Amino acid sequence: MDSIIKFMDEYQQALMSTNWDKLSSFFHDNCAMLYSDGTYIGKKALKKAFEKTFLLMKKGDFRISNIHCSIITDQFCTCLFKLSWSAEVCGDKIIGEDRGTCSLVVVDNSWQIINQHLGPVAK
Repeated sequence: MDSIIKFMDEYQQALMSTNWDKLSSFFHDNCAMLYSDGTYIGKKALKKAFEKTFLLMKKGDFRISNIHCSIITDQFCTCLFKLSWSAEVCGDKIIGEDRGTCSLVVVDNSWQIINQHLGPVAK
């Protein structure tokens, strides 16, 4: 579990950079991502989605918490987590909270996200 927490902490820091070059290594080449604005298959599609989002959001702050891993092996892991965020969009400060799931695989001795889903917190 320690390696997963470390990975998620590093992922959080990369998100806060709002720089795709710092985020890219966290994702498997064949990653699949489900977000509220679409489904993205592969790193090229994901790069476009992140860059579009980062152009809109300024001064982004992202916090990952409440990590729960359902299965952890030496090559695979599934997690649930909460993503709290705030940013400036068109001069207005906005805040939000999402819940997420992700599946991680080991590639070259490092964890990578193979799929992830982010959506609103249940009411």
